[in-house]
Amino acid sequence: GPVDKLPFREVFRDRDFSSPSNESVQLSEQQFKALVKVLFTYGVHYDEVLEQQRPLFMKSILDDQLNFFGLSLTFCEHLMNNLDETTKAEFNELQNMQWNLDNPLSNEQLIDFVEMEVIDPIVSYRKWEYGRYALEHLSSTSFKAMDWDNQKKIVRSGKINIQEYFDALDNKMPKSNFELDEHEKTLMQLVIKSNLEPKKMSLVEYLLASEIIQSNFVGLNLRMKRLQESLNYILRNQRSEKKGRGGQKI
Repeated sequence: GPVDKLPFREVFRDRDFSSPSNESVQLSEQQFKALVKVLFTYGVHYDEVLEQQRPLFMKSILDDQLNFFGLSLTFCEHLMNNLDETTKAEFNELQNMQWNLDNPLSNEQLIDFVEMEVIDPIVSYRKWEYGRYALEHLSSTSFKAMDWDNQKKIVRSGKINIQEYFDALDNKMPKSNFELDEHEKTLMQLVIKSNLEPKKMSLVEYLLASEIIQSNFVGLNLRMKRLQESLNYILRNQRSEKKGRGGQKI
């Protein structure tokens, strides 16, 4: 189904400001989903944040301050669009109740639902789906500047082997200004392979992508510019090597 990108703060703007409080509010389906997405994103990633910084982390989600939040926010709505009949019935019942918008974490009954029916699946049997979606999301947002279609043609033609991209991460990155942590190198390899050889991606690799992103969400966001520069460096490096050997320009 379609994904609604209504930011949580827009829920307040849609409300009647003559209301004295946002502590007990019944929401439309669109508004309710916006609240669920906030609780989901916080619930998946808050373990990475020190306890004293968690209120600020929640505020960042509420204000949608980091573009990287879009990954989990939109995936949550895809999950809500695909609830089974029993869970959907519970979802509808909860939507008809009143909720506290001023303090989202005070909505204990809703948090229980989010943890059991939305978060638990992505850390268990639907974890690989989160990994696959995450790689697609990163490729179409953070790494969209790379001409994946052209690179795919070059790999298929044999002008460049995909292993050369991986070797650049392992051997040439430490000599550049873009040295990466091991989990970042692995994620870059998964991004490259998922774009250049998508049919060769395995369930284990999607699970690995999910684990890396769920465990390093904040750190990856803070270092995203470095990751983007690293991927561009690999592309330039392959181009210059092929020129030196008289190969086709990329």
